[in-house]
Amino acid sequence: MEVLRDGSALKQRIANCRFQLKSGWVEFNEFGERVIDPSLLFFNPETDDFEPATVFDAPGNFSIQLRRPWFNQNALPTNEPLCGYQAQKCDHQADSTVPNVAIASSIAAVLLVVSLFTYMGMQ
Repeated sequence: MEVLRDGSALKQRIANCRFQLKSGWVEFNEFGERVIDPSLLFFNPETDDFEPATVFDAPGNFSIQLRRPWFNQNALPTNEPLCGYQAQKCDHQADSTVPNVAIASSIAAVLLVVSLFTYMGMQ
């Protein structure tokens, strides 16, 4: 495989070039600049192919080709995590019950084992 180290030679090779990838066509103009296909694709696992979801016609204009539900019941995702960026919006007292139960269970298990050994030692 030839390695091109000259930018001008590379530009000449890709100028006015067009080829297809799995996600769609890739095209370069006469200046070697990529012509961007302004569309948003999503992968459809049912068809095993990419399908256009949104097509941008001009700056600021777009059309939605395919409606896909969001993971959270068709509502747009929030701009902030549920508990905030530093977990300042959540009540953490409810989260402390799991470690408390684990500690209490561990202590109870140790006491049970000690009691069994003590009882067996008295026999």
